[in-house]
Amino acid sequence: MTGQYGRHGGIAKDNRKFINAVVWILKTGFPWRDLLPDYGKRNTVHQRFIQWQRKGISKIHLAINERGLPVKFIVIDGTHVDCKEAVNLLKNLDAKLSFANRAYDTNEIFSYIAKQNIKSVISPKRNRLEQRGYNSKFYRFRHTI
Repeated sequence: MTGQYGRHGGIAKDNRKFINAVVWILKTGFPWRDLLPDYGKRNTVHQRFIQWQRKGISKIHLAINERGLPVKFIVIDGTHVDCKEAVNLLKNLDAKLSFANRAYDTNEIFSYIAKQNIKSVISPKRNRLEQRGYNSKFYRFRHTI
């Protein structure tokens, strides 16, 4: 995770500070512009985070409350399939509604959601043989964070 000599930008001095900044952003739900100065320069930290994601180093899965604030998150290796973490993310949450992209349209997820009496707002994959209905008006809010 440290910078490399000969590459654009400086060498990372404190990886823990960077990780703490990312966790703080996820836990508080604040935009990057509100990052506390204790975590470093907000633009630098944000750019590093973007590079981290583009390289596939990690993926972040969030569960949010009705106000759009994160209540639980999972950080996984960028090589994992996104939908494999959805059930783990939903466990032990008092959820009434689940929003997700069509990448999460799997039988395993729908089975878990049905057992927990959670209503789903997940767009069906195009290749699904039996298309499920979903509320397209609610679906627009899946990017609330």
